Amino acid sequence: MWEADLESYYHLLGVDQSATVAALKNAYRREAMKWHPDRNGNEDDTHERFVQIAEAYRVLTDPEKRRQYDTQHLHTGGKYGTPTNKREYQKDSFDRRENDRKQADILFWEVMLEHALGLKNSGVSPAKICKDLINSGCSKSVALAIAKRVNLPITELQKIYD
Repeated sequence: MWEADLESYYHLLGVDQSATVAALKNAYRREAMKWHPDRNGNEDDTHERFVQIAEAYRVLTDPEKRRQYDTQHLHTGGKYGTPTNKREYQKDSFDRRENDRKQADILFWEVMLEHALGLKNSGVSPAKICKDLINSGCSKSVALAIAKRVNLPITELQKIYD
């Protein structure tokens, strides 16, 4: 279990405050895959951490939001836009949590799709791209959807899953 109030957005992503957008993207991808509820079971702590990671990425990759976060974070001791403890988070409605999860899933999808396209454009073989998606924690349905979107042979993925 973890305490949101002890961790800054930078700490959630495992980067320092001078991290570039590219470093943030790599860190987000690593942490989102590590904490994705499909990979860890749909427990509250996993869901909560996944949503926090997505929010950290959204804020830190937007220059204006990042500036505001950095300014406010210095003055409030880390209480920017997120619940300060688990009890406060649990007070949120089910609808809000579902919306947060959907937004986090969309962000995960976008980052993984961009990653797959980057690999494809770099000349990485379809088999290696498919293996990377799976090793990155994508569920079969997400990996297949991404493969279709970037025009990878679906048979490559099916061979890996079978």
